[in-house]
Amino acid sequence: MSMKKQLLTALLDLPLDVEHCPFCVLAKGNCAKCWYAEHYKPCNHKDGAYQKLRKSIDQFYEAVEGYWESSKEVEPSGKNAQAALQAAQHNLVYWLGNFIQAVSHSTNKLLRASTVDRYMETKQSLMLTIVNSLPLHNTHCPFCLAHTFDCDSCEYAMLYGKCEVANSTFAQLITAKNKILEALRKYWK
Repeated sequence: MSMKKQLLTALLDLPLDVEHCPFCVLAKGNCAKCWYAEHYKPCNHKDGAYQKLRKSIDQFYEAVEGYWESSKEVEPSGKNAQAALQAAQHNLVYWLGNFIQAVSHSTNKLLRASTVDRYMETKQSLMLTIVNSLPLHNTHCPFCLAHTFDCDSCEYAMLYGKCEVANSTFAQLITAKNKILEALRKYWK
């Protein structure tokens, strides 16, 4: 689970830095000369689309921190525990193959973008693909698989809360993911 936590953190390192923005490159960091800043508010403005996106990503990082704590390590119990772990591993590897294909396809589209508008649309689409694809399904969880999705007997649920309960660590991840998706949709229209 700690590897999955690292994977989730790495995947949310989206291409939002100055060097990935044609507007920042053209304006040389001067927001007064930036087309994006004129239409979406400057990137450092608290109500701007960029800041809302950064804030939602930070909320996701906070939720990931609570998702799995190595000091609370626990293993699924029962006769199916080892098979559940292997199934979750297999499902995550299968997900990774599909994810790499999707990102590769988006990358090829990005490289073919011939206008700034098309580049930004494709970049937005790529980031939406990354966030939508995060491996947060119960088929990636050895606890869900070991307990056949019965939260009442789940060791993870006992420590972190049942996944469908609003204040559980998993629900916080899903809420943060949805906020990122909402902010990404407003990042470029």
